[in-house]
Amino acid sequence: MTAADARRLLDRLDRNYRAWRTRKDCRFVFGPLKAALSRLDRPGAPAADRRLLAVAYSFLGDVLDFIDAPREAARAYRAAARVDPADEYAWSELGHMLLKCGRFRAAARALDRGMRAGDDYSYLPLLREEAQEGIDDPAGAAPYRSWLPAESRAACELLARNRPEAVLKALRGKRHPYLRQLRARAHGALGDAAAFIGEWEGLRGTRGGIEIELADWFFGPPGLWDMPRFWRALDAIRHRSVPGFGPIHDALWEIVPEPKRWRWRSKAALRRHRRRHTLAIRYHLARTERDAAKARRLARRYPGWPQAVELARKLGT
Repeated sequence: MTAADARRLLDRLDRNYRAWRTRKDCRFVFGPLKAALSRLDRPGAPAADRRLLAVAYSFLGDVLDFIDAPREAARAYRAAARVDPADEYAWSELGHMLLKCGRFRAAARALDRGMRAGDDYSYLPLLREEAQEGIDDPAGAAPYRSWLPAESRAACELLARNRPEAVLKALRGKRHPYLRQLRARAHGALGDAAAFIGEWEGLRGTRGGIEIELADWFFGPPGLWDMPRFWRALDAIRHRSVPGFGPIHDALWEIVPEPKRWRWRSKAALRRHRRRHTLAIRYHLARTERDAAKARRLARRYPGWPQAVELARKLGT
């Protein structure tokens, strides 16, 4: 990759940041993005390159955060702050990641730096209070995502360093649902669609709720979205779905709305989530199996769902 190629890629990322920051494609992050950062991050880089680098490192930090790798995310945000010391977003997010890592004093310093630089995010004072609580009583602070198996944290960091083979070795034979999801992500990073879907099919033999996370889509192998076998695997465990980042169209929030008085993870909220999740899976099964009858049933029952209506029209022609 030439310097000009790297600048064009990072400039495109900068101009489309809102879309790029939710892009679910591990090949882009571990390939073109890392190559562009390596090419441009050098001593004496022009000011324009440094601005692009700061944006790109923050984007990388965002991605590593949503795949649950706070240590690697902290490195990315620290790089953004090194390139642009006035970047309040980078300092604030660095503080957030350090807090997740249990580094309370360092988190407090970074959060203070972000607030002094002008970051006015409403959650920053709360994070700063949490950091102070950790400083005052480090033994009483629960580890990040403490309800999950301890080995999951190391596995997420390995995935963030693009070491899927090490994840598969570390988690071989583990039956916990979340550890199966992590193995699926490792297979996805290696491009093995059959093994990725096989892990999701294996979740039928486990117990407990299953949350589809952004990281599951990020590590999905090429073409996963159009594979009926994957949607059938999700259909088999839809009754165990808990709120997460599933493939739900905006229209489904109107078809299955939330009440004015809403409580997180109440039984009623869980039922509504599973109803939306089920409808989304039925839509994708009709789409990937090209089942016109299923699509027509969805469109007739939910005429206010534009994607279902369009799918029925498309499959009926």
